[in-house]
Amino acid sequence: MLLSLPGNDVLYREIYRALKAAIDSGKLAAGARLPSTRILASDLKVSRNTILRAYEQLLAEGYVVARGRSATLVAETLSRRAGRRPVKTAPRPVRLSAYGRRVARHRRLLRPEGFSTASPRIDFRYGDPAVADFPQAAWRRLMAARAHNLSIPSIGYASPNGYEPLRKQLARYLRALAACLAMRIRSWS
Repeated sequence: MLLSLPGNDVLYREIYRALKAAIDSGKLAAGARLPSTRILASDLKVSRNTILRAYEQLLAEGYVVARGRSATLVAETLSRRAGRRPVKTAPRPVRLSAYGRRVARHRRLLRPEGFSTASPRIDFRYGDPAVADFPQAAWRRLMAARAHNLSIPSIGYASPNGYEPLRKQLARYLRALAACLAMRIRSWS
């Protein structure tokens, strides 16, 4: 089987797209048998797993049907549509819940007339940090100082029990909390 692979993407996707294009264009007719994965892998000089992934994608999208382990065939339904333009259908009206209908009636409350699309004076969006305001020189200086004082054990994995100074502090806090709770329980009884 002759397939043109542009070489821009992952191999299995290129093979998948080439086979899909052949089916869509009608080069592979309905019921046509695709070559076995071993033969196609040998022809294209790729691993069989690569061909299997391409076939699995075609199968998932309904372009082919598998007949057990014996054959993979071009699906009847998709090949009939090959070469035809998709039929445009009118959009179906959206069914809204009672709450949705109330919100739709008061749409003007969601977008007031005075809503401005101009750039705001202060950008409150999250995700874009103020990189220009970041104190890079101070950050580099502090990072260098910390890196200079690192010991070999501190670079490796920590104890599976957790950071020891933190464990000690938590134990102190929990002992104090337990003592307070015990005093409250005694005062209630």
